Amino acid sequence: MTFNQEKIYKWIAGTGIFLMCVSLFFTTKLVHMNSDNTWYAMMGRSIAEGNILLSNFIEGNSSHYFPYATIEAFWSLFVHNYRDVHALSIVTLVALSGGVLFFAIKGLLG
Repeated sequence: MTFNQEKIYKWIAGTGIFLMCVSLFFTTKLVHMNSDNTWYAMMGRSIAEGNILLSNFIEGNSSHYFPYATIEAFWSLFVHNYRDVHALSIVTLVALSGGVLFFAIKGLLG
């Protein structure tokens, strides 16, 4: 494979990933918010406002939601619309998972 072919393949892959992220953002944003999504948003907003230990939350599974709530908290610092925050969080989670998978496969294959 020549240098130009490799560059073209990387550009195609990058464009495809970008388009998938954009489509995931819009489809997630258009979906109806259910109780779990609202719970993530409330926890994320609370963490973003400084309640890192979630002291006023009495739900027993807060620890189960905490990793996703931290992503929601990050986006809550910059965006104040819950639907946008949720959609950005889903895209971020998918991108992080894809990166972990890429480096795991690259590490296994050498």
